Amino acid sequence: MHIAVNTLFLIPGEVGGTETYLREVLAVLVDLPDVTRMTLITQRENHDSFQAELRHSSKVVLSRLDFSAHSRVRRILAEQLQVLRVVRHCGADLLWSPGYTAPLGRVACPQVVTIHDMQYRRFPEDLSWTFRLASEMLIPPAARRCDHVVAVSEFAKREIVTFCGVPESKVSAVPNGCNASFGQPMPIDDVTGLLAEHGLVRGKFLLCVAHTHPHKCVHLAVAGYGALQRDDLKLVLVGHPRRGEALVQQALEELPCAENVIRLNGVSSECLVALYQGCAAFVLPSQYEGFGLPVLEAMAAGVPVVTTRTASIPEIGGECVVYAEGNAAEVAEGLRTVLAWSPEERESRAAAGRARAAEFTWQRAGEQHCRVFSDVAAHRD
Repeated sequence: MHIAVNTLFLIPGEVGGTETYLREVLAVLVDLPDVTRMTLITQRENHDSFQAELRHSSKVVLSRLDFSAHSRVRRILAEQLQVLRVVRHCGADLLWSPGYTAPLGRVACPQVVTIHDMQYRRFPEDLSWTFRLASEMLIPPAARRCDHVVAVSEFAKREIVTFCGVPESKVSAVPNGCNASFGQPMPIDDVTGLLAEHGLVRGKFLLCVAHTHPHKCVHLAVAGYGALQRDDLKLVLVGHPRRGEALVQQALEELPCAENVIRLNGVSSECLVALYQGCAAFVLPSQYEGFGLPVLEAMAAGVPVVTTRTASIPEIGGECVVYAEGNAAEVAEGLRTVLAWSPEERESRAAAGRARAAEFTWQRAGEQHCRVFSDVAAHRD
């Protein structure tokens, strides 16, 4: 099977978990025997990184479109026009668009699109009106136009069926995986050294990994931390500023010890693993997740997790995390609970979290994608 992959949405370091998703699934697909060839349709920002990652495989051909994806208009035009020509020229058996949108014109082969969530409908305040308009013009039509849709959770599948008006039979829920590095204990000296670069001590900080979109409620992590009144713990926020940044700044201004909050973004994958494995607890008070990858990564790292019982998160966390309502007092109470665990209880909880996280692998996700692709390619109406 020859798969063409529309990667035009991906700007390295800018699109969050969808970048992890695409790179991890590609790494599996390229080694599967059913995939005989892959044509990656790239752009200026991501071409070199894909070339570096996949250069070992003779199956992979990169077709670079010469435009900058920082221009949303140019990206949309390229997706709707140039991708069609590339697919027709390369003779692919299937086109996969893993970033919400897909060509709406006549494509020379079957199409599958991955829609990770319907955030723009549930939380429109997170986005500019132009982004919401573009999403409404492109995402539901893509779901209807493509031969099949991949969702990253059962929750996301229900959202797609509800808002895009497609039958359940047209959507397959394929859970994300977790990179094995989060669950492989890093040498303590390495963790200590990486943390020291940011003024951190192992076991002496709380961690939140999320861009500051309003629905991520990073400000509640800050306020909950403040309510703990624990001067011996720092709070580390990993993520880029987004439209909820004003709420975060307001919460920081109300802290008596704002200097104990450390902001990081653009950290290396090695540093991120060290942060997870070195923190006292992980907190994510998000109100909406299509999947909730940071929760899974924290569970794999064996650290206590305080999060919310909303959207897809219970599918991931099960009974292995502590749930808090969406307010600062509940977040603080959840943190107090996990921080008070005895070493024995902490280890028991950590073992349960690791075991559950081990059920979510990228290998399994990649194989399930391949089965979906094969079925679609073989049974197009």
